[in-house]
Amino acid sequence: MVDAAKEAKKYFLDTEVIVHAGGLGEQWWPITKGKIPKPLTCIGKNSRPIFDWVILPLVMAGTKKFFVSLWHNPEHLIKHCEELSSNIGIEFVFLREPADKRLGRAGVIKHYLEQAVLDKNKPKLSMNGADVLKINMLKVAAYHCDGLKKGFQTTVVCTNTEPSKFGKIKCNSTTAAVNYFEEKPMLHLPKGEFVNTGMFYFDSKLNKLLLEIKDSELPVDIESSSVMPKLCKTMRCLDCVEPIKSWLWFKTSKDFNTFKSCDLEKFFGISSVEKYLGEFSNNNENMCE
Repeated sequence: MVDAAKEAKKYFLDTEVIVHAGGLGEQWWPITKGKIPKPLTCIGKNSRPIFDWVILPLVMAGTKKFFVSLWHNPEHLIKHCEELSSNIGIEFVFLREPADKRLGRAGVIKHYLEQAVLDKNKPKLSMNGADVLKINMLKVAAYHCDGLKKGFQTTVVCTNTEPSKFGKIKCNSTTAAVNYFEEKPMLHLPKGEFVNTGMFYFDSKLNKLLLEIKDSELPVDIESSSVMPKLCKTMRCLDCVEPIKSWLWFKTSKDFNTFKSCDLEKFFGISSVEKYLGEFSNNNENMCE
């Protein structure tokens, strides 16, 4: 077991982590008015950008270098990453999408593999810049490495639970008398069905498959790319998060209002985020007003 854990940690530390933070975030405009990228929106009782909470589990696991995809108003995120780098010594490499040509998450990986900015011989971890996951990345790596031995070269992090959009009423099946109300409960999906968190772990052998994405299909995400059927043949699910308890998502302004005041240090089970990411100065007045 010790050797397997060491092997997984070595594999993880060799992995290139790609955080996708370049979306326009049309549903997010009521929050930022388009002034900053969505991942720079501040959240939490100890208010910091979503981006910080996204990368925190990776930093805690030992990641020293992040590749960050950029498009909409990139200078704000670059400035923030430079501050993080100054605080804790983490390196950020920026994967810019051309101003006049969107690439999409899959397209960004393809393009920068072709440019040799991303290493064709290293595993890739692709994750969303606005999904906060309380997750032990070394355990994810261990599961992924175990999968490699069983013929799986891709791991997708998911959950078997999703929140209901509606309140639930429990009543007596005979009399229809109401027993209780449960407001928007968590629903367990049928066996074999999962909700995708957007985190994909690819072995280095799959870089050549990502390069098969056609330029004509850009912009394209991993899930909708032409190579997805081939990727699925190599893939297995890791059901290791649960909505709200260990996964906070930021798709709409409603999500922001739901989670914006969460005690995220308590959520992650840490005493201080500054221990891992340093002090946050909020030099950008548009971020945490």
